[in-house]
Amino acid sequence: MFCRLKEFKAALLEVFRAAHAQSVGMNALMGEINKDRSAPFGKPEIQAALARMQDDNQVMVADDIIFSFKEDGKREWRK
Repeated sequence: MFCRLKEFKAALLEVFRAAHAQSVGMNALMGEINKDRSAPFGKPEIQAALARMQDDNQVMVADDIIFSFKEDGKREWRK
């Protein structure tokens, strides 16, 4: 899983950008992040990536809502 963490982070950032939002629901995330992807992320892989990002204070997950802690204007998360 962790070999695709960077790819997941980039895709997640694009989902937030496209939605012009600081939060996104898990179902919406799964649909958007896997759209047109030849090797889709499975739910366990997404949950593991989000847990890692949560440990790194990059996102917070509550009630199947993912909140971004990315600083506005940054192209990627810190760390």
